[in-house]
Amino acid sequence: MLSRADSFGEGALGQRNPIEHAHAHAHAHAQKLAQRLAQSVATVVPVAGLLAESSHTGQLTEADAIALHTLASMNTLELMDLLESESPERLGPVMRDRLLDLLGEYGVLGARTVAGQGAHAVNQWLTEHSGITQVKYLLESALQDFAALHRADRILTELDLLAVNHPAREHIRTITDWVRNDPAMHTVLLYRALRGMLLADPHAPVVNELTRLLSGRTDAERLGVHPETSPGQLAHHAGERLVHVQRQAISTRTAAEDAALTELVRTYTSMRRQA
Repeated sequence: MLSRADSFGEGALGQRNPIEHAHAHAHAHAQKLAQRLAQSVATVVPVAGLLAESSHTGQLTEADAIALHTLASMNTLELMDLLESESPERLGPVMRDRLLDLLGEYGVLGARTVAGQGAHAVNQWLTEHSGITQVKYLLESALQDFAALHRADRILTELDLLAVNHPAREHIRTITDWVRNDPAMHTVLLYRALRGMLLADPHAPVVNELTRLLSGRTDAERLGVHPETSPGQLAHHAGERLVHVQRQAISTRTAAEDAALTELVRTYTSMRRQA
């Protein structure tokens, strides 16, 4: 999360809405941050953390909404003078400080327009403008995806053990070979390769590549290119990545890296054919 998005750019008093400004620049800014923090994060999302916290913790009351509604008719400069005053009219210093603690300047400026509809409407506004909905979606979808990959990997591990220890191991080996060659298993094998690399060499460049492939929803995201890249260009980019990993495979430092590059070669070969 890229927190404090409500102070992005010129902040609450700027000519542009700071949240919208943050989202407008999120792609380029998030890409830079994601590259810098690639070992720790896969996606960077602009979020107004204070708004998200207040909307989800039940702190905002009907009394707060009523007080906020008294500010609805004030223009921006009048409101900012009130918020900075030592003796704010309409609110009083205690309520003024409480609203700023709950909403910040941006929240007070924006949420006052719906405060007449009550605390529920204010909380809805906070949720919509905080960016927390996108964070929840990303968390839920990512956790679901990786949980499924983890289960599939565990099953494959059990099959590998049976292929060594079970009396019917020859037949089981045939099954595991068939499973591994199924295109539907490519993502599972990439996940297995990533787990191996995180144990062997978590700072290796191939870790970033595996993470991007597993996190991407489209071929463009998996290749790290513009969303509107044409199929022909996607095939070209996949071919470039294929050549790159093939060169890397000539000299690997660990068995885990060798396995990872093998899966990358398989993945980029498939993407180049399908694009």
